[in-house]
Amino acid sequence: NSKVHSNELGVSLNESGKEIECIVQDTNENYYLIKINTIYNCLNLDQSVLNFTHFTGGKYIDSIQKYSFYLNRIGDSDIFKIPETYKTEIYCISGRNKDFDFYTKYNELSMNGLLFEEIWSAEID
Repeated sequence: NSKVHSNELGVSLNESGKEIECIVQDTNENYYLIKINTIYNCLNLDQSVLNFTHFTGGKYIDSIQKYSFYLNRIGDSDIFKIPETYKTEIYCISGRNKDFDFYTKYNELSMNGLLFEEIWSAEID
């Protein structure tokens, strides 16, 4: 919404993807959708626990039970996708930037609508 669009969160999201402005017909209220385009090839396949679906001629990753990432392959954007799940999952990294941290700022501003789940910690990997 316009509250996110006009603050640091909006700037961070725009750096990660493409903003699409929408108007709700019933209320004439502006909303902003973000299509995340930032993709980092950072999943450590050897340390992650993966479930595969097999088909004639190959296999694909069906789900990830345990994540492990190469931290040095994650670029400047706090919000990103990975090639293995780019159609269904959006990831957020936290705790690496003292100047701006998307997750921390989101909570400080008491925003709602996004669901965050911790899936990995560099400290325990």
